[in-house]
Amino acid sequence: NLNNITIDSLTNEYEHKMEDIKRENEHKLQLMEMRIRDEQQQNKLFENQNTEKVLNLQRELNKTEEKFLKSQQEIVQLNSKINEFKESLSSIKNINISNINEIKIEHQQQIKQMND
Repeated sequence: NLNNITIDSLTNEYEHKMEDIKRENEHKLQLMEMRIRDEQQQNKLFENQNTEKVLNLQRELNKTEEKFLKSQQEIVQLNSKINEFKESLSSIKNINISNINEIKIEHQQQIKQMND
């Protein structure tokens, strides 16, 4: 009987300890689950921030590319205008040379007439 009481007492004590350990483990598990949720939320926040930063960088890059393309178009337009001016200048030069030659011929004819 005494053995039974001792075994019952030890069994009871063991069960209490197991319950305590179980409660402690459940509490630790809850804390760990809360921590995991917090970490997941923090990670999600960082992911969102990083995604937003990447999107902002892409927008900036797009704007910069647009500016670059515009400047390239402006350069092409300016080169075209420069070429037009060169052609105009060349035409004017040719007209002037032609006019000078005409005047020269006229002058030579006048000199010839005066000599005659």
